[in-house]
Amino acid sequence: MSGRNAAERPEAFVLFERGAVEQRVVHDKERVEQRRVEREREALAQRYSTYAQSTPNPVTFEQFVDVMRRLSD
Repeated sequence: MSGRNAAERPEAFVLFERGAVEQRVVHDKERVEQRRVEREREALAQRYSTYAQSTPNPVTFEQFVDVMRRLSD
């Protein structure tokens, strides 16, 4: 691969901050799963908000999450 081709299709991005050097894998399995769980919880929070506004006596968020997870299984 020539220098020009490599520059057009980079395989890695390097961020530099003066005084700090850090190396880590950004997308390991654990981090991907952690982010998936975060996104799921954020989506449930949005659904809970809609539910809580539409009922006079809503269940707690944790109860709501439990019910929604049971329904999806």
